[in-house]
Amino acid sequence: MSKQIVAVDLHDTIFSYTTTCIEKYGWPANPLAKTLREIWLNVDWDVHFSQPHHSQFLSGLRPLGGALDCLDQLILSEQYEVIITTATAKGGADEAATRETLAEWGLDQVAIQFLSGHDNKAEWLVDPSNKVSFLIDDYGPLIESVARRQGPRCLVIDGPWNRYLRVGRRFLHWAELQKFFFHE
Repeated sequence: MSKQIVAVDLHDTIFSYTTTCIEKYGWPANPLAKTLREIWLNVDWDVHFSQPHHSQFLSGLRPLGGALDCLDQLILSEQYEVIITTATAKGGADEAATRETLAEWGLDQVAIQFLSGHDNKAEWLVDPSNKVSFLIDDYGPLIESVARRQGPRCLVIDGPWNRYLRVGRRFLHWAELQKFFFHE
């Protein structure tokens, strides 16, 4: 029996991007907005995403509670294959910082796709040749795109920025995902 592929988003799914933004920029002005630029109106996002600022920011990310335990169980299972997906561009300082962070937390042996933007990520996820069965993600516009095109089953990591979604199955935390996959 072939393994089911589980594509797992990196930022605000495995590692907490938003918590690090709160620590750096304070509480968001508009927490229900869909994008970082709308959530924190007072941040110069061009500076945030410039180098070396962004790669340093990525190096400080920490895992969400329960993420590593559930991922370990998925990775070791005979039923699932995990592929980490990110809209981060391939090559350069951001990829290097991401790989260092994955290594720091013991995920450096997991396959990763650097997809250079959310549109490319959506295309990769719905491409039948990639055989993705499940998508675990938090980014609403991407989840909508994948669901609209009848891509993999969408498992939504809950966040204020995606509460408007009416597609996918919502999970409040990784322990719920672990129960979903392993019927504990």
